[in-house]
Amino acid sequence: ELCGGVVFDGTHYLAGYVAGTTLLGQRFDASGRLVGGPITIGSGLGWPPGAAFALGGPNVLVAWSTADGLMQARLVPPDGSPGPVISLGSGGQVRAVASDGANFLVVHTTGDEEQDGPAYGVYVSGAGQVLGQPFMLGDGVADLAVAYGGGNYLAAWQEPRGEGDSWTVARLVSPAAGPVGGPVTLSTTRSWDHNPLAIGFDGESFLVLWNCTTNFDGPGELMLYGRRVSSMGIPLGDELVIAEERATFPAIAFDGSHYLVVWSHQSMEGTTIHARWLDRTGRPVGPVFTPLAPAGDEPPFLPLNGLAFDGSRFVLAATFGHFVLLPSGEPVGFVGDVRGAFLSASTAPPRFVSYGLTNGFPMAQIRLVPGITYSVEVSTNLPVFVKAGEIYSADTNVLTVVDEQPADEQPHEFFRLVAEDGQP
Repeated sequence: ELCGGVVFDGTHYLAGYVAGTTLLGQRFDASGRLVGGPITIGSGLGWPPGAAFALGGPNVLVAWSTADGLMQARLVPPDGSPGPVISLGSGGQVRAVASDGANFLVVHTTGDEEQDGPAYGVYVSGAGQVLGQPFMLGDGVADLAVAYGGGNYLAAWQEPRGEGDSWTVARLVSPAAGPVGGPVTLSTTRSWDHNPLAIGFDGESFLVLWNCTTNFDGPGELMLYGRRVSSMGIPLGDELVIAEERATFPAIAFDGSHYLVVWSHQSMEGTTIHARWLDRTGRPVGPVFTPLAPAGDEPPFLPLNGLAFDGSRFVLAATFGHFVLLPSGEPVGFVGDVRGAFLSASTAPPRFVSYGLTNGFPMAQIRLVPGITYSVEVSTNLPVFVKAGEIYSADTNVLTVVDEQPADEQPHEFFRLVAEDGQP
């Protein structure tokens, strides 16, 4: 099972995944319980599978490519069976779907593993009707992502230029009339490789994420870069370095205060999923942390398109497992499962869940948001507090903190946490 994303319709969540050559969906509720069984949406997918989906109005539009080059889609209502199959043409690979809240934009490429090709977009109505003819976004397009915000769509892709060079390009697309203006280059550092991208929107501007490789087989390989883009399609500020480690298949969502970015991290020790908070400008906030623990012998592996914010918390759907490889190292399949987790918003307040003495030392268990740095303040004479240090968690939402000063040396002390926004 290979995860393809997750959305929230206000009542239930829907996670999409591919099992073998079949595209399925699974609903679950706010407690994480499955609602009904798997929903069969499409069949005959090839490898690697090309599928994407987005929520628009009451329905989810799921689009995919078959192994023989057909591009198809179906509407999935909140509590019903998928609608009829919608034909989107042939000879392409579905890359991304986004919605303006009423209609959808489906984006596909016509290249293959060996050769990059043009990218096209086509509109689909909320009722499942194809609107107009496909229109070209760019030529020589490799990996591609699309998102909606501020009245327009933004498509971004990595475009090979010259011998082994890839540059990240973006282009604004109106909700009904195709591209607005020409493509704009976002990257200022050339990359020797290309991989899937991700786009977030904070209510005012987009944040485009892409992989940048400046060196193979060592430091500088598959780093995560980014750049802000205005809702009018204008690059803002400088190119950003989000992670200098190997960080592939990113996903991004915004909670009203911070972006949460997750990615697949491969190292000599194995594979896991890492995460990091960013502010509105794309500046990293706090350390890289691990949002998911292994499930038995299955490590967290791919979070591609699997992150969404439901208005109060994040939901992360990810693939656990490993690729099936040929002796040459080429992946030909996948073994694993799709699992999910709810993650607190960056603004969720910390709280003390227990406190007391451990061998004469003050001890407290603190529930907090992983990756957010909190100041620990101490007072012996309220209301005056003095900063005693900082804490954060890299892989759990509960920390046990012990004061190094025995209680009998300072019998009256008050402790509080202060988050980065200054609110205790």
